[in-house]
Amino acid sequence: MDKTLTFALTEPTNQSRHGSIRGNEGRRRLMDVPSAFPIYQDYGAYYIDLYIGSPAQRQTVILDTGSDNVGIPCTECSDCGKKHTDPFFDHRKSESFRALTCSECSTGTCDEENDICKVKSEYLEGSRWSGKEALDKVHPGGPPQKFLVESQDENQTIEVDNTLPIKFTCMDSVESEFRLQLANGIAGLGMQGPSLWRQMYEEKYIEEKKFSLCLSKNPIAGSMTGSMTLGGIDERLGHNSTDLSYMSMINTSGLYGVEIRNIYVHENGGESVRDILHGKEDVNLIKLEVHPRRINKRGTILDSGTTATFVSTDIMNELDKIWMKIKGSKFPKEQLVSTPEELQKWPTLIFQMKGVKSESNDESLLLNDIHVAKHNITNFRRDILVAMPPSSYFSYDTHEKRYIPLIRSDINKVQGNILGSNFMRDHNVLFDIENMRIGMVESDCNHNKILVDEGKQEAMVVVDHYLDHKEIIRMHMNKICDENPFRCQYIRWSQGILVILFILLALCTRKRSGKM
Repeated sequence: MDKTLTFALTEPTNQSRHGSIRGNEGRRRLMDVPSAFPIYQDYGAYYIDLYIGSPAQRQTVILDTGSDNVGIPCTECSDCGKKHTDPFFDHRKSESFRALTCSECSTGTCDEENDICKVKSEYLEGSRWSGKEALDKVHPGGPPQKFLVESQDENQTIEVDNTLPIKFTCMDSVESEFRLQLANGIAGLGMQGPSLWRQMYEEKYIEEKKFSLCLSKNPIAGSMTGSMTLGGIDERLGHNSTDLSYMSMINTSGLYGVEIRNIYVHENGGESVRDILHGKEDVNLIKLEVHPRRINKRGTILDSGTTATFVSTDIMNELDKIWMKIKGSKFPKEQLVSTPEELQKWPTLIFQMKGVKSESNDESLLLNDIHVAKHNITNFRRDILVAMPPSSYFSYDTHEKRYIPLIRSDINKVQGNILGSNFMRDHNVLFDIENMRIGMVESDCNHNKILVDEGKQEAMVVVDHYLDHKEIIRMHMNKICDENPFRCQYIRWSQGILVILFILLALCTRKRSGKM
């Protein structure tokens, strides 16, 4: 396994509220810890646990490759939502918390009157937040642990923990989607600024400028749905760096820019490139007649913090034409009534992404192993193909009992293409900033492989992407019963009362009808 998530251990000296939280550099030691930790699903987005402060308080943060700041709501945050996973961070209880002064601002602006750094962030869908920049001890993925290590002095050991100093924004105000999301805050993973991975790299807690996200799908919010690896890729998921096929990366103002060569539609569906194309010579792919220059004229980015994939009107217009031929109507813009069985037969989109030369020995996503001429694929041998099946471009709404389309075009907001988390789903995606490339390999992203390797119980449920409504409701009830048995009994008791009342009402209605 690569040395990926490697923490420097620091003596906890001089850790007062106003002092440094970083110990004596001469006493730092490297220690390997499990490189991957679980990802959970929000209402569409994905999040991880962060343990912040001394003593540590759990906070949850959305993983966002489309921004740079780490931000969590603090106790003074007003009107910041009521349905988050955890109470807001109480910095007054942390011995290691420190608000940064104007001379220490990294992304904010100076509030000279209070000598603090004020930070503001705004997002595509209109949500925003603000707060003050701060520094505290952080451990991602799980509670921090303490260890005994040898010091520079002979025959002496010191107790240290595997936390690291991270700059973040202590939010005091949020608007729009941040109030409604399950996760408390957000972890920016962009190329620039104080993003989570960059701070870890600069502090020498990871050895390379790399991280990977492996995202699956579960209809139940709060469920474990994948793995994140800081510093590289975790081989325990079943892949190593030579299994990946790589697309070129473009630094787009700190965002992860990529280039779409072409887009194809496979009329008969299918969940993966391997299922649809490998070993087959008679697959009919319909190519969108949009020149690559028009496809990418305003840029294309890969953004894990955006639930849907946004495309230009040029792409959407061509997609509508093909959908009219195949389905008799344009690509859905509104919620769709369908069954899982019908949806599974819908077409699959295949994105041809501009590739780069790599050491990959797995040709599953490359064009080398595919009969490009017979499949109507433009022949660039190092390009990679990424499938987006119906399960990825639709999301089921249990309240409305309808499917929400996750490919959208909005000319007022979107200046380019945004390949959201639904594009990345069911792939292990390596963001290799070190070599300016993005690697992908198809995967079920089953974090149980990590847990079992660590001697823990399986916790992730790999679900069928085409569950029906009854199955989803059953999963909801199982989750409630596991987490809160008393609430579970109350719901079942209430349902039983309603059934009895319904039967009594039916009997009364029948008797009255008989008398008449």
